[in-house]
Amino acid sequence: QTDALERTGKLRGASLDRVRALTRNMLVFSDEHKPRKTSVDINDTMISIIRERQPLIDEQKQAVISDFEDNMPTVIGDPDDIRQAIMNLFDNAREAAEPKRGAISIGARFDEAGKRIIIRVNDNGRGMMPDELKDAFVPFRTSKQLKGAGLGLASARRVAQRYGGTVEILESERGKGTTIEMTLRAKRSKSGESEGG
Repeated sequence: QTDALERTGKLRGASLDRVRALTRNMLVFSDEHKPRKTSVDINDTMISIIRERQPLIDEQKQAVISDFEDNMPTVIGDPDDIRQAIMNLFDNAREAAEPKRGAISIGARFDEAGKRIIIRVNDNGRGMMPDELKDAFVPFRTSKQLKGAGLGLASARRVAQRYGGTVEILESERGKGTTIEMTLRAKRSKSGESEGG
């Protein structure tokens, strides 16, 4: 009975997470959405995402490899939007990776020449077919045999573009996994020099 209650609680929690994510992702496309603008620490954001998803990762016996560059500059944007965008990429990778032997890597570094933060998320899951790649950023279109409304990548790209960046699929091969890169304009260089010089 205790196990059944625990499973019920987890299912309810997962359902609430999906509702919250769907609401946040749809809000990004709304003309009524007025994003806040404040400094966002990308490393802190990614660490909090991994911590929040750790129970699901443990349940699936998946491995997470993180590689965050120290002392990166912040980005300016809505912290909730940016967090949800990165969460979308992480959740896609987590859901694509198989239980027990699945691995997800997430990392970030500062590109000083381009004055941008580069975030990469990789999984060793099933990868995408050519037709899936073609429609990957089309809202509400998904062929995943998973939960989801097909908004994750489209929403993430919309957020990144709002803050001077983008989201691209660097590579995806059937049976070998997918690597996705998100960029965001950095607020300042490591030396403290402003973006405009």
